[in-house]
Amino acid sequence: MKKFLSIFLCLGAFAISEAAGRAPKPPKGVFTVDTYAEAKSKAASEDKLLVYMWSELESSCPKCSAGTDAAIKSYKSNKGTVLVFGEGKDTSHAPASLRGALGEATKKGNAIPIVIIVDPKTEKMLASASYAQFAEDDRVFKKLLKEAEEAKEEGDGDKDP
Repeated sequence: MKKFLSIFLCLGAFAISEAAGRAPKPPKGVFTVDTYAEAKSKAASEDKLLVYMWSELESSCPKCSAGTDAAIKSYKSNKGTVLVFGEGKDTSHAPASLRGALGEATKKGNAIPIVIIVDPKTEKMLASASYAQFAEDDRVFKKLLKEAEEAKEEGDGDKDP
């Protein structure tokens, strides 16, 4: 019995150490900073909005984790968006073309998650929200998407003769 228990404990410790060595990955279907160019191309070719989300997959803050999970669920399943997930200590994790927009979004509140929605063709920010807005209203994801769609339509209207 002691031998069995020793083997069981060793295997458990090994499994935990293996899992601890791996960084958490966003869910399937969510792009990362490394695949941003692919996400941008997909969004542009399919006439979708590009959603860039800055957060942590393993935050120690329960509210941040809940906001991150809700944002991923909301935008990952939305047929009109392509979701890109980035995490880091500051905006330097984001693609260079989005750092200005991400910095601007932090003015609404710098607690994660922060979501920006951009036009994939111009990378112009159409809408943004931070943890502060998520905490106030659970419908913020739909409102943010509507705001972005309206801003995109206005921008498209400016280009028509």
